[in-house]
Amino acid sequence: MLVGEGGQPERAAGHLMQTAPAADPWVVERLRAAAAEARAAGAPEIAASYLRRALAEPPAEAERAQVLFELGSAEAMIEGEAAIEHLREALEHVTEPRLRGPITELLARRLFFSGNPEEAVAVAQREIEDLGEADPEWRRRLQAIVLFAGTMEPSFVSVGEELDRRLRAGEQSDAASLGEKALLGLIAFRRARSGAPASEATALARRALEGDLLLRRSNGDAGFLCATLVLALADSELALATYTAARDVARKQGDGFGLTCNQVHSGEAHLLRGDLAKAVEASAEGLDMGLDYGAASAPAWGTAFLADALMETGDLDGAWQALARATTDEQVPDSAHWDRFLDTRSRLRIACGDLRGGLEETLALGRRYTAVGGRNPAFIPWRSRAAVCLVRLEKEPERARELAAEEVAFARAWGAPRGLGIALQAQGLVLGGEEGLGLLREAVEVLDGLLARLEHARALGEYGAALRRLGHRTEAREPLAGAIDLARACGAMPIAERAQTELRATGARPRSLVFTGVESLTARERQVAELAAAGRNNPEIARSCS
Repeated sequence: MLVGEGGQPERAAGHLMQTAPAADPWVVERLRAAAAEARAAGAPEIAASYLRRALAEPPAEAERAQVLFELGSAEAMIEGEAAIEHLREALEHVTEPRLRGPITELLARRLFFSGNPEEAVAVAQREIEDLGEADPEWRRRLQAIVLFAGTMEPSFVSVGEELDRRLRAGEQSDAASLGEKALLGLIAFRRARSGAPASEATALARRALEGDLLLRRSNGDAGFLCATLVLALADSELALATYTAARDVARKQGDGFGLTCNQVHSGEAHLLRGDLAKAVEASAEGLDMGLDYGAASAPAWGTAFLADALMETGDLDGAWQALARATTDEQVPDSAHWDRFLDTRSRLRIACGDLRGGLEETLALGRRYTAVGGRNPAFIPWRSRAAVCLVRLEKEPERARELAAEEVAFARAWGAPRGLGIALQAQGLVLGGEEGLGLLREAVEVLDGLLARLEHARALGEYGAALRRLGHRTEAREPLAGAIDLARACGAMPIAERAQTELRATGARPRSLVFTGVESLTARERQVAELAAAGRNNPEIARSCS
């Protein structure tokens, strides 16, 4: 009666959900229509419930693969493992050629993000071979999955390099389709990580993102995230705006996967800008989402960004607790997804005084990073950290100088200020004396007036300290005072406290470094306060801050 009166499909579906399965094609049709309506309204959970009931009816055998695909597509937005199960079954039953590409692509993507790259590549490559030249667009979209595996997984590096070479000839095309844009985003990331100039890599990334096709139809997937990450590491303001827009789209669509990925990486964007409180908030929320969804790589990235932000505020215990949410094992998976986690852990060891342990882990990370084609220090500045550690340990001075010089050379080739500023600071500390002072001054100049406020504060502090050590006490006061002001604005207590100590050593009598109001809160305390202000109850706050 409801259908006959022209009622909305979901009204009828509410009744049909209560009926016993009877292999009725009409019931399957109504439930699929209701599911489509729910998906359009941004309610994939409801859509999935209708489609599970449609599957139990059951549908006709010729229709089964389509229903399974629709169910897997809805589940892919909310629960990765359930989606994989139904997409695998859909691929086994599919007979229509037009469905093979969409099912294979979604299955391969979810397999990859669930931590099963081997099966993901096998599924994608099998379909690529079967397609031949019949459908160029689906071929490109599946190639993007294989290229991503070759970008992140050491076991597929040679596959990625071969595919990259074959794709280069077509990279100057208009990149109008989804597959072309996904490949272009990955190519931009690979160029950036290998050390190509930032101007070249960001041009490719912008072309991949222009028109918002990736944002609307591939939100959170590899091509989109890789292109946006290139912009973030090239100090572009567009990166955070892109993550924010993508989060808004994901919320409207009910896309938990896209929301998780963008929330996690927006934490890094805030961190790179020196907004530590926002970095803690975004990373913690993204980490919770990733653990709930079951995305295998989300904990590795999310804990790294969260621990990094907490470490910069001085909360070293909180940083260790954050990393433990991903793993407590010393050994982590041999995947580039975990390199950022190791980068943070090595820094944290050093911050806690374990110079030898930090150096050892930094050098091991450098070998991992190099194995997947990484040279750009804007991604992983392992040479700088190792060089400074060697100097502090008074070991292998020549090697320290070589590592620092290599880092500066790679950073200059990349050309974006933040990475160069970090490398110059390290080389300045390694060389010391007047030569080192000149490099530290250059680091301050490179970082001045940019988004990277945290690194600018650090550079000012190191420059002022170097001036003081060389006897230029009066000249040291201005950069040290600037370091204090910038560090306070970022919430970076350790940088501010060290600059304060150095400023006193110049003979100045600065006011006590007292934080009041919001600035007096640690990053964790501010996170709790903001959650409470947003109306979260105590159990919800405890889960978010655990």
